[in-house]
Amino acid sequence: MNTVAVLYGQGNGKLGTPVMYETGEPPGGAMAVASLRKAGELDIVVPIGHGSVSVLLRTATGFEEAPQLEPVQANALASGDFNGDGKPDLAVGTATAVQIYLGTGKASAPFTTGQLITVGTQADYGVTSIAVGDFNGDGKLDIALSYSSILGPSEIGILLGNGDGTFATPVFYTSGSYSYYIALGDVNGDGKLDVVTSGIDILLGKGDGTLAAPTSLGLTSWVNVLLADFNGDGLLDIALATGADPNQPEVAVMLNSGGGSFGPPIYTQTLYYPSYEAQALTAADVNQDGKQDLLVGESDALQTLLGNGDGTFQVITDATNVEWFNAFPIVVDDFSGSGKPELAVANSAAGYIATLLNEGDGNFSITNEGAGTGPGPSSMVSGRFHGPNKVADLVVRNSDGTLSVLINDTR
Repeated sequence: MNTVAVLYGQGNGKLGTPVMYETGEPPGGAMAVASLRKAGELDIVVPIGHGSVSVLLRTATGFEEAPQLEPVQANALASGDFNGDGKPDLAVGTATAVQIYLGTGKASAPFTTGQLITVGTQADYGVTSIAVGDFNGDGKLDIALSYSSILGPSEIGILLGNGDGTFATPVFYTSGSYSYYIALGDVNGDGKLDVVTSGIDILLGKGDGTLAAPTSLGLTSWVNVLLADFNGDGLLDIALATGADPNQPEVAVMLNSGGGSFGPPIYTQTLYYPSYEAQALTAADVNQDGKQDLLVGESDALQTLLGNGDGTFQVITDATNVEWFNAFPIVVDDFSGSGKPELAVANSAAGYIATLLNEGDGNFSITNEGAGTGPGPSSMVSGRFHGPNKVADLVVRNSDGTLSVLINDTR
């Protein structure tokens, strides 16, 4: 039988009639209980076939099996509506392919398996970063990816979307350096989507789904890259995280000079530099003063850098009081329905996700510490995967290549 029996206590030393819950496959081995989704509510983890587990999440009326995606050795992921049905879908990068999952909008089974697109079979290479946007102006989402290896320069792939959840064969462009991460935006103001890499190369979009040859900004490779307007001039600037390089401060911003050119790096040292390593980097106006701020995930801390509106930042001391975080990755969204930018932060060492409420001044407080994932959560995306709700859900990529779907039970 593919079920687990739960006997609820009656409060008088007796147990009630067994209530059966589906596990998908026959259970085998010892079960475990833990608060995986909400503090104080015990969930059940059940070993099943093929070395996998079924997770039964506590609900108001009993338990429900947590949504599962079929096994895939995920390296990177991104979310977007690929088939135009108003429901967010997933693109998951592996060592050799991109797997598409189409959203259903149902909490019990939020995705169905879609197209599998082969991107390459080179040894020691893999899809390390995925982003989505419209590269040919047809109103349909396309996919950009970095196909990378430490053995040489990365290749940037563009997969044009057909608007029905499928994509064309990828076309690749060699970047000038090793580029683990990519960011998308119109950096030269021509209305066409461009690609900026963590190797500090810019590949300008031509508006027809193709890219120009890379232009280097003359810096060594950085760990992470994002685009945002940090000085309020309407142009996208570049923010960079250094990682473990002891020879340079942890965060830099390069202001957009117009036409796709950028000024020299403006460096910011975080509170714990050089003891910790900046890895994750996310931008948001966390104190809602109209200026873009930075959230920096370090090896043992999570830091808030409040923007001054000129590309410089004020480092907030003990912004979250959670120095125990191995804080990468970080996602900004509304997880409580407050309408403010809030955080989901992975403790990649301990294997769980915490959500942090925005206190309005650049500080955050933990509201849920311990939403369980697989081992070593290393990237994640947010979205309304169980319908048009105010609050965001999460899909998490774990270090073993598995995916965890965390459905938000806030209503």
